[in-house]
Amino acid sequence: MNIRMILQKIVDWTNTKAEEKNIIVHFYGEDIFLPYKKATPLALAINELLSNCFDHAFPGRKSGKIHLQMSKIEEKGVFIVTDNGVGLGRIDLRDAYKEGHLGLWLVRTLVTGDLAGLFEIHERKGTEAVITIPLGEKNLWK
Repeated sequence: MNIRMILQKIVDWTNTKAEEKNIIVHFYGEDIFLPYKKATPLALAINELLSNCFDHAFPGRKSGKIHLQMSKIEEKGVFIVTDNGVGLGRIDLRDAYKEGHLGLWLVRTLVTGDLAGLFEIHERKGTEAVITIPLGEKNLWK
């Protein structure tokens, strides 16, 4: 499956919500093909990250920006969701569920479990969430 096409549909749907809140969503990236068993959890994880941006990144603000970038680097797929919102502060993703961040816990579980990848969050004038997954059968945890 071409994950770019799937993510484009998610972004298109997200943009219908974006107009209501004056949020601009940018999406760019190259074609990356994944088997169905990897495309589904990745699409769920990206959808959750975009939803988190809408629900938490822009409280009290009249506008905002969200970027979704995907690229293929060697044998890895890298998917980056950034916003220029208020940020999350420090979060230990291993304890995200206990800290009340159920969505981030879900993303981490999908990425590290179903996709054998890595999930990171960084504070950079907002929040940057990075999903890195192997495009072959390799496990990034090894």
